This record gives sequence, C-alpha cells and structure tokens, in this order.
Amino acid sequence: GNPTRQAFGPGSLFQIDSTVADIYLVSQLSRRRIIGRPVIYVVIDVFSRLIVGFYIGLRPASWRSAVAALRHATEDKTKYCESIGLSMPITEQEW
Repeated sequence: GNPTRQAFGPGSLFQIDSTVADIYLVSQLSRRRIIGRPVIYVVIDVFSRLIVGFYIGLRPASWRSAVAALRHATEDKTKYCESIGLSMPITEQEW
C-alpha cells in the first residue's frame, strides 16, 4: 500500500531506515587504522516527507541505534543546533 494515505497529518506516522555508508572511516591517530563504516539512520515524517531525526554510529544496525534516531526526532532542535555550535541561532518557528 501507500503509507502516505495512512498519515492523516504531520507527526501521525514516521518511518525509519538505516543504511551502511559507502565509506571507511580511519582513526585520527593513525590513518592506516580503519575503524569501520558508519551506519546512518534517518527518521522521516510520512505526511510531510521531511527528515525529523537521524543518528550516525559505527555499530551494526540495531534497535538501540534506531532508538537513538527516534530520540533525536523528539528533541528540541534549537537546543540541538546550539549543542553542535551552529553559529546562527534558529528559532522553533524556523525549524
């Protein structure tokens, strides 16, 4: 079926997906030491098709990592932007 038909408004239905990135990360101490391939999780709002959360980790795909992505989807994005040092302040209305 079409999941968009099941979503009756923003925030009513989310989908999550994970994929292994096509890149190998190396240690900052030794570029010869491969530390792994990151797994990227994305949470989208089905109705608006906007990304509402994400998580990037080095562990294999798991429910714990999926929970981290879902947690990010529910966090205050203005505080998140401050925590990563985004130079321009973002208001809730802009997000």
